[in-house]
Amino acid sequence: MVESRDAVLYEPLQKSDDPDATLDSKVEPELLLVKQAPITSSFRSTIKHLHSVGGFRARFRGFWVFAVTGVATLWISQWLAYILHFMPMGTSEIITAVILANLSMTWTHVVISFPSEKAWYRRVPSFKAWKKIAGPTAICSFAQQTAILLPIGLLVLMDIENIGPEDAKKMSKHERDMVALKSFGVLLTIIAMALLVSLPAQVAITRVQASLLAADQETIIPFDRTFNGKASEHDGVIGLVQAWKTFQPSSRMLLIKTYIKSFFIQVALAMFFFSVLAVEAFMILGSDKIMQLGRKATDPNFDEIRILPVDI
Repeated sequence: MVESRDAVLYEPLQKSDDPDATLDSKVEPELLLVKQAPITSSFRSTIKHLHSVGGFRARFRGFWVFAVTGVATLWISQWLAYILHFMPMGTSEIITAVILANLSMTWTHVVISFPSEKAWYRRVPSFKAWKKIAGPTAICSFAQQTAILLPIGLLVLMDIENIGPEDAKKMSKHERDMVALKSFGVLLTIIAMALLVSLPAQVAITRVQASLLAADQETIIPFDRTFNGKASEHDGVIGLVQAWKTFQPSSRMLLIKTYIKSFFIQVALAMFFFSVLAVEAFMILGSDKIMQLGRKATDPNFDEIRILPVDI
């Protein structure tokens, strides 16, 4: 989301068959424009680069600020949801994001910059920086909440949120087709909101956060602090719209591919651990008990199951 992908312009050395020839020449050299592959073009190149910057532990850079932000987000949002229960859904999440905007920005700064001797909590930007990021954070958080809540609202509006297998059996073919068509429409809405709203919002706020990186901190990846001259000349901060516009189409495709790869990696890991748990369950309980559990899950009235040899 931050790495610049500008081509490198350089002047190659002149070739000559004369070994005694000097490099001086009256002929204008031909400048070459070379497009280098970005460091973040693959997981392997990214991790390799991180290793070269900070060793094995660099893979986990920003972990503590990420963990603290996650716990604080969960705690604050729950309290706000309880206090502001009369407000529309998503309000507590938006307010929480604004309150913790500096922590989120700290994570971005820690990840994209060279290792520092300072602890992460000493690198949290000042209140002055928070005032610059609070507005963009609120806008992006609102966009992301809209992308989440709109499909849910469609499910409720179409009255298909509580339709289960038993309900489908009682429907006519036409009714089942309509439910399937509505469900497909909701799925398309989810994909469209993710690509057209949630993704641009996340990219934009990340690039705005990066624009607030202190001038004395160097980044571990090529990073154009001026964003092609679009950043403010007053404080160097870039606006949300310009942050997205300066994000090149090639970088957008690379980011989408990264999300797709991440999704399939998570699915593969989930299937692996589920398989391990299933094997352990069969070894401990036996196939008969597993079949009884399956029947219990599908038939709540099924009561002929004993996990333990004696009742307690």
